[in-house]
Amino acid sequence: MLVIRRHVISFMVALTMLLPVAGYTVPRVAATINPVYFLISAVAHGVVEPSLPTTGASCVHDCVLKPSDMAKLNSSDIVFYIDDRLESFVRRLDNKAGRRLVKLSDDVKLLTERAVDGRSTHDKDLHIWLDPDNASKMVQKICTVLSEEDPENAHIYRQNAEAALAKIRDMVGRISAVLAPIKDTPYMAEHDAYQYFDRYFGLNFVAALSGSGHTVSVTAKGLSFAKRAAKQHEVRCIFTDPLHSASRYRLVSKKIKICALDPLGRNIQGTDGYFELMETIANSFRSCLQQQRDD
Repeated sequence: MLVIRRHVISFMVALTMLLPVAGYTVPRVAATINPVYFLISAVAHGVVEPSLPTTGASCVHDCVLKPSDMAKLNSSDIVFYIDDRLESFVRRLDNKAGRRLVKLSDDVKLLTERAVDGRSTHDKDLHIWLDPDNASKMVQKICTVLSEEDPENAHIYRQNAEAALAKIRDMVGRISAVLAPIKDTPYMAEHDAYQYFDRYFGLNFVAALSGSGHTVSVTAKGLSFAKRAAKQHEVRCIFTDPLHSASRYRLVSKKIKICALDPLGRNIQGTDGYFELMETIANSFRSCLQQQRDD
């Protein structure tokens, strides 16, 4: 009888250790845009579902969030974002005591915007998630912050982060193989959002009609510059934003192929969203540029 009682007590003690502390809740976590949401989801899978403003899923530069979206961010304990020069609405969050704002551009490689129609800037290109090394650093930072704020689940965050880092390494190998046949083929973009991607994988960027740091605004001068560049480099493929009309880019060249490409992954969901986004971009490059080579 004494032995049974001892086993029962041991079992109850062990069970108590497995139960969450009374009143303990996981932090409410928010992402500002889709790529950040994808990376948080990969790290926090099985613990917490990050929230995402509906407008953050469809636009970035100079977005004005709906009141309901601002309320969603204001009610969060942790908000992960790229940079307030990209998601300017972060500056308008209220001063909630204890909220942690985590800027992900601090610890990654930052590139300067490339020249557009011959004009250079010194602004930073903030499409940092399109560089797999940057994405890995972002995963590590997300894991560190979540583990600090939610130590009860730190072991899960670490396991998920390790798995995500391994997936990124595997993804790089697959994408490199996809892009190998078209690496030297020139391309143009409506909006220079792909510098991190094309530099990492060694693609042949020729020109963009607008820079990386603002809403697309293509001028007559920009179109004229694009025509000259397309003719000089025999460009037959231009990547445009899926939300914009592509008809005006027919003016660049009658032979040019127009391909919609989305750096945000607007129609992608799930914990593997980042990998789907990157491989979708790679396949779009391959499809458009391979046809150019075959023509």
